[in-house]
Amino acid sequence: GRWCGEDPGRASQELSKFCDDYRAKKLEPSHETLFLNSNYTWQPGHVQEVVWGTYQRDVNHSTQDILLELYSPQRDNHHTQTAVMQVVAHSLRSLDLVKVARMDASQNWVPPGLTTRARDSITADYFVITGNITRRVVKFRGISRVLEHMPERLLRFLHEQSTLEWELDPHLPDMKLVTEQLEEMKGHEEDAKK
Repeated sequence: GRWCGEDPGRASQELSKFCDDYRAKKLEPSHETLFLNSNYTWQPGHVQEVVWGTYQRDVNHSTQDILLELYSPQRDNHHTQTAVMQVVAHSLRSLDLVKVARMDASQNWVPPGLTTRARDSITADYFVITGNITRRVVKFRGISRVLEHMPERLLRFLHEQSTLEWELDPHLPDMKLVTEQLEEMKGHEEDAKK
């Protein structure tokens, strides 16, 4: 223990207290969290990185509607799927009302309201969390195996579930350009597997 060199009696007392608290179920919950670099700041037009340690501040206390991705970095085409979220965030860069965020579910505790398959699998789940007084969490059910379709589907989902007023059409990306970029990225990832 941390007091063994200084006071073995105190170390024994602390360990005994910890065991008593554990048996009495008095211990505060401890949740797994990654840490962000202390210089990290989110900018509109980029995907906000969220860890459990920042979840309360960045998601629960946000006044913005949030498109949140819970993912596992072991998923297929991870870099291409990461680029999908970057396309969505970039498309919304001029809006202060909404933001796009992601959290590695394999390395962070996930709140019970966000049921996900991403913790121990090779997938991702998406949610809209509304930022108004009546907090709402809605899970995206329109996953497409065609990654090129995902930016538009996620934008439409966010717009449909949003409690805030904003126009969708000006924020839809140039799908031809997105398709070309994502297909190229997916090809590089497939080549890297060989």
